[in-house]
Amino acid sequence: MSSFGTSASAALEPVSAPDAARASTASRARVLIIDDQPMARAWARGILETEFECRETGSVQEFFELALSEPPDVILADLEMVPLNGIQLCRLTKAKPALAAVPFLLLTAHESVTDKLSSLTDGADDHLAKSITPRELVGRVRATVKLRRALLRAADLEAVVEQRTSELRALSERLRSEIERSEHLESELRLAQKLTG
Repeated sequence: MSSFGTSASAALEPVSAPDAARASTASRARVLIIDDQPMARAWARGILETEFECRETGSVQEFFELALSEPPDVILADLEMVPLNGIQLCRLTKAKPALAAVPFLLLTAHESVTDKLSSLTDGADDHLAKSITPRELVGRVRATVKLRRALLRAADLEAVVEQRTSELRALSERLRSEIERSEHLESELRLAQKLTG
């Protein structure tokens, strides 16, 4: 990740005040950046840290240590890394249960439709061109975070609904048993009244 479509000074311009205000009103999402080029990591971090809590690394081993110790909300990885490229790293990441649902964004100089489709087919959640503007990078990461949080909320709600449904089934079963028991007692009482009457 060595060439960018934006100059370094433009890339490091702060995000506008409304964007920064929006970041301070919500809990800051965590972005883990991995790139084997220090300047590229600094470029991405300089753009994203105005709104997100950013950690960065150039090492695959450190990447997994950081990701597993505190799973990020989004992973931003360069496609052209060594010894593992971004696709290989994505596959290894998605194979780990603790990280499988974390969105994985690939940043690459390959901008053709074929390259984008290949990245998405290979498991990446988005394919971003290195020529991306700072505002678009922040916007894409923000949108990814919103989607992830919405999916997590939906999963939480689904779990609550499943729990309530299970509780209602158990209550319904208890009520049915009580009704059957009551009907049985009424039947025995009528039989006893006939025998003594």
